[in-house]
Amino acid sequence: MTESDMRARVEALVADIPCGRVMTYGDVAAMCGYPGAARRVGAIAQEGGSELPWHRVVRSGGQLAIMAGGSTWQVDALAAEGIFIHNGRIPDFSQRRWEPDTTLPGSEELPCVHMPVGCPLTKENTPLEGDCGILTP
Repeated sequence: MTESDMRARVEALVADIPCGRVMTYGDVAAMCGYPGAARRVGAIAQEGGSELPWHRVVRSGGQLAIMAGGSTWQVDALAAEGIFIHNGRIPDFSQRRWEPDTTLPGSEELPCVHMPVGCPLTKENTPLEGDCGILTP
């Protein structure tokens, strides 16, 4: 398979990751037929179009990507979807992890809460009462 085939597969899968769910770079690589190519998926993400939800692709174990300059774009984008981040990781990662065409035990479809960037969240992934309005898609 060519490099452009891999890019097309990766971008198509990333475009399908639902709001409020995440996949790891390794998950994406394996689902696209390239097990062990997590770093290549990361390179595609860095070169990829901003119209895709790259913020939903995380490192193994639910760790966030470390961006040069300490950018918080991924934290802000995930928080806007109701995903709580603690110490650079998604505490409820196993529930938020998306596996296409499978159902994870105890992970019925989670609601996606669209909130303004910077809206403070509780550990239950809900906005603190009175701090911000919830936006609908």
